Amino acid sequence: MRRGQLRSRRLHLASAIAVSVVLFTAVAGPSVAQVTAVTGSAMGASGSVSLFGGPPIVFNPTPTVTLPSTGGNEVANAPSILFEAGPADLLTTGNVDISTQGATGAGGSVTSSASLDNVLIGGIEIAELSSTCTANEGGTTGSATVSGGRLVTQDPDPNVDGDEVFADIPANPAPNTSMTGVVPGVGDTYTVVFNEQTTSGGVLTVNAAHLTLMGPNATGDVIIGQSVCGVTAGGGGATTTTVVDLTTTTAGDGVTTTTAGPGVTTTTAGPGVTTTVCPPTACPTTTVCPTPCPTTVTPLVRTGSESDLTIAWAALALTLGGLLLMGVRGVPGAAADGPKRGRRDDGMP
Repeated sequence: MRRGQLRSRRLHLASAIAVSVVLFTAVAGPSVAQVTAVTGSAMGASGSVSLFGGPPIVFNPTPTVTLPSTGGNEVANAPSILFEAGPADLLTTGNVDISTQGATGAGGSVTSSASLDNVLIGGIEIAELSSTCTANEGGTTGSATVSGGRLVTQDPDPNVDGDEVFADIPANPAPNTSMTGVVPGVGDTYTVVFNEQTTSGGVLTVNAAHLTLMGPNATGDVIIGQSVCGVTAGGGGATTTTVVDLTTTTAGDGVTTTTAGPGVTTTTAGPGVTTTVCPPTACPTTTVCPTPCPTTVTPLVRTGSESDLTIAWAALALTLGGLLLMGVRGVPGAAADGPKRGRRDDGMP
């Protein structure tokens, strides 16, 4: 009977110890991705147009800003933009504001934007046109807005003013919204894409408007209101697991560092590559020793946040309390042994 009670108490003790180990090893720090570089730029307008089959007329991006890969804040402004193609004004705008800003490190990101007022090009009239984009370790997003926009879809008689047919441009066009129109008084046709979005190598480019002239007099492309965003993310940030007084740190690039007391550090850099640095007292001639370190009795240093240690000590208290409770229940006593046997009056045992 007592052997069975002892076996039962041992099983309870083993279960309690297992629960205690699980509670202690469950204390872990968060993992945060690291942004190692950012890509950001913005532009007011650019283009290349050919008239009557001649050489292209190139309109360089203006104004422009580009973000350093390490981050920062870049802004630019222009009171207006004018692209002249031969005797005609191909593109005219009012005020232009562009910007790009970003930062590297944990939670790094980049945001770019471009905004133009009073845009006139090829039968397109827009009071305000803008684009924006954002990129972080979670991905990229972009959008474009059009305020007071319309374009000419038909021009029955190029020699008559006022007979043009207009179509409204959506205020919040979906990505790659395409519309067709005609240049009034000329008869050329074009396709314009609003909120044009393309991604290359994780970098998102948003063009508020991309006009493609299809002739017969003028051919070429004009891009208006461009925003560019992208980030380069390295391995995740360090993840720290605390087991009472043992700290293991695993970086996102596969490097694992284990600290167990003053001066004892084990670093694993990729599969199968392990270096153990021991305390000077363990290796008098060198601090790099074979694994494991020579036997050295050193006190462990408590690591981890205040909340981590609180959880660990609470788990220990619960475990010890359970062990004490099981010990009290298992102590044999008078009640457990039952009534004592007495001597018989007839002298028989």
